Amino acid sequence: MENNIVKCDVCGKEMIKKKINKEVEFKGKKIEFKEIEAYVCEDCNNIILENNEVKMIENLLKALNQNKELDILNLEETADLLRVSNQTIYNMIKDGKLKAYKIGREWRFMRKDIESFIYSSSSMVAAKGGRGDKEDIDKIKKRLGILDDE
Repeated sequence: MENNIVKCDVCGKEMIKKKINKEVEFKGKKIEFKEIEAYVCEDCNNIILENNEVKMIENLLKALNQNKELDILNLEETADLLRVSNQTIYNMIKDGKLKAYKIGREWRFMRKDIESFIYSSSSMVAAKGGRGDKEDIDKIKKRLGILDDE
């Protein structure tokens, strides 16, 4: 990149620096990055991203890959995780005890919301209406990978 002139490595023509939108696939989902800086060859449409943009995308994808808070669970997975019936989950949603998102006709739950619910063990309700005992709560925390500070 001499004198801020970038030559296309495909056709050898001079590339123009501009902002583009770039779509990246991650775990079967498409993520669109808008207004990132890149060099574009107007002859062959080759694109070279700026180094700082590549690092930003790599760091974001790495963080997304390590961030379990982005895990989304369906109704059955949530019921299984909490060791309660599907009906209990419906009741918890209705009572406002469990945060849920309705997408079409299906309910979805974010793992971080389930973890928050578990941490507030005073609101932990067992299927029979009693409080969850410490052993049940500990098993759920272990399954979620939550470690106590104790």
